[in-house]
Amino acid sequence: YIARFLRMGTYVETAQWDDAQSTWALTLQDVDSKHTSVENFDFAITAIGRFNEWKLPDYPGIKDYRGHLRHSSNWDPTYDPTGKTVAVIGNGASGIQLVPELQKVAKHINHYARNKTWIAAGWGGRERQFGPEYISEEQIKSFDNPDTYLQFRKDSEDRYWRGANAMKAGTKENADYRQRFIDIMHRRLEKKPGLAEKMIPDFSPHCRRLTPGPGYLEALTEDNLEYIQTPISRFTATGIETVDGVHREVDAIFCVGHHQIRRLVS
Repeated sequence: YIARFLRMGTYVETAQWDDAQSTWALTLQDVDSKHTSVENFDFAITAIGRFNEWKLPDYPGIKDYRGHLRHSSNWDPTYDPTGKTVAVIGNGASGIQLVPELQKVAKHINHYARNKTWIAAGWGGRERQFGPEYISEEQIKSFDNPDTYLQFRKDSEDRYWRGANAMKAGTKENADYRQRFIDIMHRRLEKKPGLAEKMIPDFSPHCRRLTPGPGYLEALTEDNLEYIQTPISRFTATGIETVDGVHREVDAIFCVGHHQIRRLVS
């Protein structure tokens, strides 16, 4: 249905408000022919996402590294990390998604995570699990009734938005979320005693974007993963050295975050 509204292969160079016509003037370029044109629209919604223009971190020696180096937003599908020793730099949303997948196949992972972060229980009041979550055939069939499906959607949204007050500092809801997340992180990290204390932030939940991260905490407790909070000092030809002088050789380095957002509106 939505395909008829899509215009593929078109790059938006600029978006300028036309005060005389009360419209947005978009300069568009065809990516194949490079032909540009200007078209006017009543509404312009920037839905470009946050990772449309990735950027590697600016560590000393990064250009000297001879192994496989990639940003998660510039993934090389031909590279097979199976049996390799790899490094993952960053524990933002992308890193939290990437680590548990690599942990299953890599020989060893050095996970550099300088900042502490909350690992949320999940959205909609339920704790997410690693792997797909299936909807039963019976429930899918029940959605043939539009009233049943509408109620299903309302219930899901209701569970989510009823937690909105937890975003306010000093509220009971915020304190409850904090304790709930602490309990969850301790429980899911119990295989490695002391790790939870290293990860739990001193700031309140919702100060940074929450990430459910199914499978992430469990991956951190596995024997083939080292969780490193010591800052990186430099890259070398064969690996990464931290400020304490420890050098760790790796076959591949995957960077997450450190992204730039391309400006759309001029």
